[in-house]
Amino acid sequence: MEALDAILDSISDLIEGITVTEVSGCSQSVSGSYRGSKYTFYPPALKIEIVTNAVDAAEIVRLIQSRSDGQICVQDVTDALRIRNGQCGVAGL
Repeated sequence: MEALDAILDSISDLIEGITVTEVSGCSQSVSGSYRGSKYTFYPPALKIEIVTNAVDAAEIVRLIQSRSDGQICVQDVTDALRIRNGQCGVAGL
């Protein structure tokens, strides 16, 4: 969690919201056998999702990259809708 705290401290001025999810996947799985039984262990990892404007995206990527390892994926978001009040676009974020 120290890495997450360092990331959040570095980008807190650039973002309004963030979603952090604990995930596991097979890219770094550990397999083996114990007493004749095979097992696969998927170490826990954190998935961080941030929606921001294109201007801040490059700076956010740079800050996260300098404090973490793993993968960073950047995607275009064409629209957003806040279900609670029906706001769309930037207002929906």
